Amino acid sequence: MEKEISNMDLKNLFSRKLNWLHKKHKKGIEEAALDLNLDYAQYYMLLKGKRLPQLRTLVNINKLYGLSMDWWFGELDKIKPRDAEKLEKKITAFELLSSFNKLDKNAQTVVLRLLKNYPKERKYK
Repeated sequence: MEKEISNMDLKNLFSRKLNWLHKKHKKGIEEAALDLNLDYAQYYMLLKGKRLPQLRTLVNINKLYGLSMDWWFGELDKIKPRDAEKLEKKITAFELLSSFNKLDKNAQTVVLRLLKNYPKERKYK
C-alpha cells in the first residue's frame, strides 16, 4: 500500500518552489513579505519549509506571480513520501540520548543498569 504524502513532503515542495520564485524575482524577504501582506517571520517560515501557506496566502502568491494552483501541485504524483517512521525513530532516539546526557553520572549509571536488566523481547504498543 502506497503511503500518503505527508505535510513534510508538501512543505518541502512548496518551499523549493517559493525559493525559486523568490530568487527569480530578486526581491528581499521584507519586500516579498510586504507584497504578500505577510510578516517577515511568516514569509521566512514558508521559504524555509517550516510552515504551509494558508489558502489566502497561496492565492495572493499566485496573483502576484501570475501562477495557477497546478504550478504548485502538478508534481504531487511524482513525490515519493519519506519513510516517516524511520524519521520519527531517529528523532525519538536523539531526544532520549539528549535527555540521558543531561542526567548526572549517578543517574546515568542507574538508567544504564535498569536498561541492561530490562527484557529485550518486550513489545510496546
